[in-house]
Order: sequence, then structure tokens, then C-alpha cells
Amino acid sequence: MKSGGLPVLRLTLPTMNSRGFGSLNDRLRLENSRLLCGPTTQAGISKSFQGTATGELAEILADLRPWSAEPTFAFIDPTGPDCEWSTLETLASFKTISPYKTELWLLFPAGMFIRMLRVDGGTVRQEDAARITAMFGTEQWQEIYNARLRNQLDGGQARDEYVNLMRWRLERVLGYRFSHAFDVHEERGHSIYHMIFVTDNDAGNRIMTHLYQNAAREFPKMRTEAVERRRGHLRLFDLEEFTPQDEAESGYQYEAPAPPYGSTERISQE
Repeated sequence: MKSGGLPVLRLTLPTMNSRGFGSLNDRLRLENSRLLCGPTTQAGISKSFQGTATGELAEILADLRPWSAEPTFAFIDPTGPDCEWSTLETLASFKTISPYKTELWLLFPAGMFIRMLRVDGGTVRQEDAARITAMFGTEQWQEIYNARLRNQLDGGQARDEYVNLMRWRLERVLGYRFSHAFDVHEERGHSIYHMIFVTDNDAGNRIMTHLYQNAAREFPKMRTEAVERRRGHLRLFDLEEFTPQDEAESGYQYEAPAPPYGSTERISQE
């Protein structure tokens, strides 16, 4: 992340014991972050925080108060649904003397919800449901889950609706103007997590649109190369390198989130 003098926060939240989530995904998160942001150069002020206590985060932000009028970026890196909505509220309200909020980049584990929220007739653990509610700051996610149980949504559709709900709340509840979500896949094409970036600054919107457009071009190429390395294939030339692509063909364009699934506003639009 090129900070160029702006305060940068990296929030690493506790790792949960889960099926299939481990060091591989940690490496993928790191690689994807570097792809989007380029080499890490900390020319500004950087603060790291690991934990869940909002009070501790408030102390970190207090140290940054002298720079609260400057552009501020928070990278939030939970391994599971362990980023509470109250943390996002705290970050969004930090810059009281600036017209712009703290820009947030959240690695959102929508795919993990699919694993935690059982559809095989078993009971969802109360502690898991509570963690998901704490992350969204609402129980509206249950509308999506109930539709999944009724076979009105498949797994992919439910995942997209969870992402949409988070984006909608970031824009409508916290007041951000733009929320960008990018679906990151592993080499077999399965979704791992979503990168959600929010800003209320036109410049931030343009920059992240450009970065996500680049990522939309590069990620499929990275997956193809990984598969070919595993199979022992090697291509001397990549034909895509000789194929011009404009922004409209990049695979990413900003679209505003829809009202939450099952809401009165959403139903009235359908």
C-alpha cells in the first residue's frame, strides 16, 4: 500500500478453527493484496491492531487523532466472521473534522457463511449465528439463510446476497457513497472470499475502480498459469498479451448494491 503520508491501519482479527481455511488462503490474501496495491511502502503513519476489543481500537485511533483530517485507510483482515460491525462503525466515525470517512478495505468471508450455515438438516450453532449477526450488525442475513433452506437460493446466490447485504449496510447505514466488491477465486475457480472497499471520495472511487479492473484481468491469468504449472504445461507466449482490452471488457464495473434480500424495498422492486 503506498501511503504517501496518510495514516494506514491494518487490523488482523482472530483466526477461527474452520474446515478448509488455513495457510493457503492466508498466502492468497497476501498475494492478492500485493496485486491490487503494488509493493508495500510505508511513507506515512502505520498502525497495526490484532484483537476484537473496540476499546483497544479506540486507543489506537486516539494516537492518530492529530492526523484525523488526512486521508486514512484501514485494511481489515479477518480469517472468519470475526470483524464486528461496531469495529466498522468506530472506523467510519473516526474522522470527525474531515468531509471524508476512513476508507475501508474488508476481506469478507462470504464463502465461510455457506460452510457455517448448515442446509443438511443440522442445527446452526448459536455461537456461529451470533458471530454472523455481530459482523453484519443486524439479523437481516437470516432472510438469506431461510431462503437457502427453502431452496429459493443456491449456494452461489446466497453468497452474493450476503455480500450485497454488507455493501448495502456500508453505504446506507454508515453513509459511504461507493462500495466495491471483488470476488477472489482459487485456481479451480471456486470463490474464496470477497474484497470489499468503501469510500465516499470520488478519487478513491476512481482509483479502486481502476485497481479492480486490473485485478479482473490478472486473476484469471494467474489461475490459468497455476493450473498449467501443476499439470506440467508451459506456454512460450500468452495470446492474451497480444489482445487489446479496454475498460469495458475488463470484467469489473461498479454497480450500487440492491436493497437486502427479503426487505420490503427489495420486494417492491421485483
